[in-house]
Amino acid sequence: MKNFKRIILFLPLIIFIVALSWRLIGINSQGETWDEVAYFDAGKNILHNLKKMDFKSSDWDINKEHPPVGKYIYALASIPSYYHHTTDYTYGRLASALMGALTILIVFYLAKDLFSTEVAALSALILTFLPDLVGLNKVLGLDSPTLLFFTLTVFLFIKACKKQSKFFLFYLA
Repeated sequence: MKNFKRIILFLPLIIFIVALSWRLIGINSQGETWDEVAYFDAGKNILHNLKKMDFKSSDWDINKEHPPVGKYIYALASIPSYYHHTTDYTYGRLASALMGALTILIVFYLAKDLFSTEVAALSALILTFLPDLVGLNKVLGLDSPTLLFFTLTVFLFIKACKKQSKFFLFYLA
């Protein structure tokens, strides 16, 4: 019984490590997808404009697809590629895999809060090995940051409603 309690204590960490590891297996094996170059170049443009302190709207007009926060994340993650003047999507893909694993962790805590530890573990397990989600988390695309921030918003909203916290509700508004 004592070992079971210890496993339950470390269950979120185990889930995160398994989810991240599953996404890192063969992270570059699929080759380049059609939209990775657009987000990679948009990130390069963002960093170039920040370095030059250039805030003219015309210079930020590359790739109008939203959300821009995802492109900012990929720009920061891809700094080593930009520094070495290479087109290497590995760092952006690693960021995408990390965001996917964080999403699964948030789903675990959300399901645990709403239902039980068993339901939370099953939910996380399903999402960890869901082929569509694994595939989306292995590419430099906007699906991973969108899903992460949407799930985080839902989690915080439910937490705020349960605690009846005006601070959280104001923050989310």
